[in-house]
Amino acid sequence: MQPFRKLAHVHSGKELLDIAFRRASKSASSLSFKRGTPPIVMAKAREITRVRTAGDILYHRLQKIVKSFPSIDSLEGFYRDFIDIFYGVDNFKRILGSIYKASFIIKRLQRRYVRLIKRAQTPEEARKLCIQAYGRMSSVIDMISDRLNFLAEAFRTLKSLPAVDLSVPRIVVSGYPNVGKSTFVSKVSTASPEVAEYPFTTKNVIVGCIYKDSRKICQIIDTPGLLDRPISERNVLEKQAISAIIHLANIILFIMDPTLSSGYTIEEQINLLGEIESYSKNKPVIVVLNKIDIADETTLEKVRRELSDRKVLEMSALLGENVDKVIEYALKIIGETKGAD
Repeated sequence: MQPFRKLAHVHSGKELLDIAFRRASKSASSLSFKRGTPPIVMAKAREITRVRTAGDILYHRLQKIVKSFPSIDSLEGFYRDFIDIFYGVDNFKRILGSIYKASFIIKRLQRRYVRLIKRAQTPEEARKLCIQAYGRMSSVIDMISDRLNFLAEAFRTLKSLPAVDLSVPRIVVSGYPNVGKSTFVSKVSTASPEVAEYPFTTKNVIVGCIYKDSRKICQIIDTPGLLDRPISERNVLEKQAISAIIHLANIILFIMDPTLSSGYTIEEQINLLGEIESYSKNKPVIVVLNKIDIADETTLEKVRRELSDRKVLEMSALLGENVDKVIEYALKIIGETKGAD
C-alpha cells in the first residue's frame, strides 16, 4: 500500500568508498598462500581481490538503490503526484538513471583493471594498477555524490509518507485547530487511526479507515498543520505539501466551530474556507458545522445565513450525532463526481 517502505538506505559517496575500500583491504589481507609462492603471484592475487571486492560492493550498492525504487510510471495518484510536485518526475528518473549508469561504469572499470593486473610483471606494477582502479572508481562516485545526497534525503521523505489506499475514496478533513477534526476522525473510523509523519510539516497526518460489512469503504485523513490556517501565510514547501494532500483527496470536509470555543471567529473560518476552495480547484468541498450540541440557535442561524449559498451539514462529533450522515453524504458526492467524469 505504501510503495516506498522498502527503499534502500542511501550512503553518501564518501561512505560508499570507505565501505568498499575497507572491505577490499580486509578481503585481500585474509588471503593465504603456500610457502614458496612467488611474490608476483601473491601481489597480483591481493590486488585483484581488492579491485574485485571494491567494484562488487560499489556496483551492488548502486544497483540496490535503483532497484529498490518502484517504477515511477507504475505509481498511482498521490505518490506519483508527490514526487512530481516536490522533485519532478523527469528529474527523479534522470537521477536514478545516472546512478544506474554509474554502477555499470564501475563494473567496466573493475573488469578492465583485473585484466591489467593479471598482466602485471612486478608486484609494484600490480599495486600501481590497483591504486589507479581505486582512483577511477572514486572519480565515478564523486561525480554522482550530489545525486546520492539528493536521493538519501528524498528516500527518507518518501518512506515517511502515510499509507494511503488508492483503491477506495479518500476524504480529507480541514478546518482550524480545535474545531473537532480529530474527534470526528476518531469517531467515524472503524479501526484505530494510523498516525504517520508528513514531510515538511511539524505535525503528523492521521489516517482512519471506515468499514461496512467487513469491507473498507473509504479512508479519512486529518491533516494537522496543513489545512488548518491560511494558505497565504505558508512557505513554498508547505504550499507544495498542501498541493500534494489536495491531489490525494476525492473530497474535502471543511469543519467549522460555530461556538467560537476554538478561538477563531466565523469570519476567520469562512476566509480559510475560501482559501482552501480556491486552492483545491475542482475538488468538492463540503462544509460541516460541528458542536451543534453546545451552539446556541442564534449563532447557528447567523452562520447558516452566511453560508446560505451552499449545502451545509451539521453534527456533534463528540456525541456522534449525524457523523454517519456526513460520511454518507461525502461518499454520495464522490460517486456523483466520478459519474460526471
